[in-house]
Amino acid sequence: MSRRINPDRLRGLLIKSRIQPDSSAPDIKSESVEKFRAKNGAAATTNLPLTKAAFLHLGRIYPRAIRFQELVTQARRLAGASEATTNAEDSTTLADVTLTTYEVGVIELHLHEPAYTVEPGAFPIASPIARLQIKQGNVVATLRHESLRLDDEIARQLLLLLDGTRDRSALVQELRRVIDSNPKIPDTEREAMRNGLATNLEEKLVELGKFGLLLS
Repeated sequence: MSRRINPDRLRGLLIKSRIQPDSSAPDIKSESVEKFRAKNGAAATTNLPLTKAAFLHLGRIYPRAIRFQELVTQARRLAGASEATTNAEDSTTLADVTLTTYEVGVIELHLHEPAYTVEPGAFPIASPIARLQIKQGNVVATLRHESLRLDDEIARQLLLLLDGTRDRSALVQELRRVIDSNPKIPDTEREAMRNGLATNLEEKLVELGKFGLLLS
């Protein structure tokens, strides 16, 4: 017997998934079959444009979560909403998909968004616990309640500096001092690292945010 889920049951829940398509250019407009995989190895295969669009959007915004009805809106937009189905019908379809893929571990459902940001502020602040842990080793606890190993020395040093007192310019200056004083960095690489620091800083801040290490 087919099970139809009332979308109202999902109101108030946040949906999240680190899901990616197997294909580098997934076709979400047609009914061609596409396979998607989550970080834990769980997979989902579908030919429904709405479902493919929803998966694609979840992967793009990860680690951020999204409310169910907003996911429906974004999926309809990406897939090109058909006049053959209404918003209510698509909501019901996606509610079924949400429950099924949650049961097999493809997506996560949450009541609250963890208190972290993926958009670094003007004076970035990292998790105080992670900053303390990085002084003692290279494994830290993220604000997503996961353990993360940081082997990149620049990322480790950057995490230590993110106490909310430094803007981008001050962070670049501090990291230059780290590079200049690190005897493990070959002289042939040192200048290139210093020259590309401003660009690399922004990339690393965004990366730390996606890992769930930034408060602001």
